[in-house]
Amino acid sequence: MDKWCIEQHGKSGLTQACLESPHGKDDVSSAVLEYIKKWVPEKRTGVLAGSSVHADRSFLVEELPEVVDWLHYRIVDVSSIKELCRRWYPGTEAPSNIFSGKHRALEDIKGSIRELAWYRENIFRAP
Repeated sequence: MDKWCIEQHGKSGLTQACLESPHGKDDVSSAVLEYIKKWVPEKRTGVLAGSSVHADRSFLVEELPEVVDWLHYRIVDVSSIKELCRRWYPGTEAPSNIFSGKHRALEDIKGSIRELAWYRENIFRAP
């Protein structure tokens, strides 16, 4: 892990939680893929989505390639949408309290969903 990851995941407790987890990588990979297949039963139709999701995809390619193989090659990066809105519509940024600041997967996912919903409701309105 690079310096940012070591600091961030150490501070959030993720590193320690992984070290203490009774679940191995194969168990986690199977569980994640099973969960995805429950909601996305057809291969290569579901997209990976989130904020700065390219880093998450890089991790998945390295650690859980069978998960990446199930998903479509396209991704939805909320951070890219944020940048476009910031540049095209100055002053219309999503509220800063959308994210909890905990930087753990579930909280980050919920924050990304809230942020994308905000853009849909406030920027991408039907003509």
